Amino acid sequence: MTHRQDSHCAVPDLDAETSFFAVFDGHGGKEVALYAGRHLPQILKDTKAYKERTDLKEALVESFMKIDEDMKDKTNAQELTELSGRRRFREEEDAGDGMSSTGGGARGVNEAIRRALKERLLAEGTPSEEVDLIIPSLSEDDEGDDDVDDDNAEGDGLNKKKNGETKEGKNDNDVTNSSDKTMTTEQPVLSTSSTGKKKFVPLTEEELNDWEGPVAGAAVVSVALRNGEIICANAGDSRAVLCRDGKSIDMSRDHKPTDEDECERIVQAGGFVADGRVNGSLALSRAIGDFEYKRNNVPDDLPPESYCVTANPEVKTFNYDQDKDEFIIIACDGVWDVMTSQECVDFVRERLCYSSTRDSATVPPQHLSKITEELCDACCATDTRGSGLGCDNISAIIVQFLDSKKCKETTEKYNNMSNLVDGGGGKKVGEGEPVASDAKTRIPSN
Repeated sequence: MTHRQDSHCAVPDLDAETSFFAVFDGHGGKEVALYAGRHLPQILKDTKAYKERTDLKEALVESFMKIDEDMKDKTNAQELTELSGRRRFREEEDAGDGMSSTGGGARGVNEAIRRALKERLLAEGTPSEEVDLIIPSLSEDDEGDDDVDDDNAEGDGLNKKKNGETKEGKNDNDVTNSSDKTMTTEQPVLSTSSTGKKKFVPLTEEELNDWEGPVAGAAVVSVALRNGEIICANAGDSRAVLCRDGKSIDMSRDHKPTDEDECERIVQAGGFVADGRVNGSLALSRAIGDFEYKRNNVPDDLPPESYCVTANPEVKTFNYDQDKDEFIIIACDGVWDVMTSQECVDFVRERLCYSSTRDSATVPPQHLSKITEELCDACCATDTRGSGLGCDNISAIIVQFLDSKKCKETTEKYNNMSNLVDGGGGKKVGEGEPVASDAKTRIPSN
């Protein structure tokens, strides 16, 4: 079983002048990525710098640091714990007046252990037939009783899978779309499953008192557009890439513990780098969440910007060039592990009919939804028993500038061709919108 830990948000109209896009690549659990996908756009709008319209760059920094603080707050502990999917759900009786004797308890714990062991064996390359022999499955009766799988209980916006399909009839590799001019964020289901029979067991008062933030973390890369400026804020090893006149421009830097400045901060905060990882464990040096790396820093009064692992984003600003800029790709490292920035740009340009390798006279540009889907598929391994390349969760957003010179040229060429074929009429490609975006997520299956 593979669990989704990525999230994203695409908000072309955060306000009349601002668009906001972000990808959240979770690790150690999904709760931080899902929480950020749900709340970061509003947190950004609530920052002082955003409200006063003074500095969008400062507003982005403030929002990254604020969401990190919010996750440590006990008032958000219940939501984060439910999103994690690691806390048991109990069975509610139809009358709603008590807990069924079949829900939760030791049996639920045993099943969680069984699943964890299976995942570990499969990840180590053990054939599935052998895994089934080593760790027998539950009986059919038991499976029916406990049929809320992690993906459903986690509340990640996907309905329960059955025979390879979701409730809507989509298969495991179905994707999440974000349509133009519509705010789209990950919206996990809270409190009950799609059956309405499983209910989250809240944290006790004692557990709330011990709350210090989630164990999981997430790399965050975001892009905000306003008044001719493209502002990228990044914390982690996800990446945003601008296509300018056919060439890739990295808008962000992959934050790795081996980078000289990152390593220096880690050591000064009392940590160390071993095997390219923070304290020999974490493979990136900036992230939201990951609070075990944000405690016990030295000195005790160390500011959050100087933590061993910090949520403080690196921000870069680019001026939009209508004659040269074509689109932006925002993606987690599941894409960049497989493709270089330029390879990814070439992949998208070909399908937009922006390059000479595609015969745009006979083949029209593909819709962003199709292109983003094909990009994720191209980076997704067909077999997880290989080197591990392409086995990571994959999320990507493509933001296309519809008022760019290249888009207008291609649109005019294709619309002229369409007029010759159907005599004209109907809405033309790219008509009426300054920016278009689409987002996809892929989960490699075993």
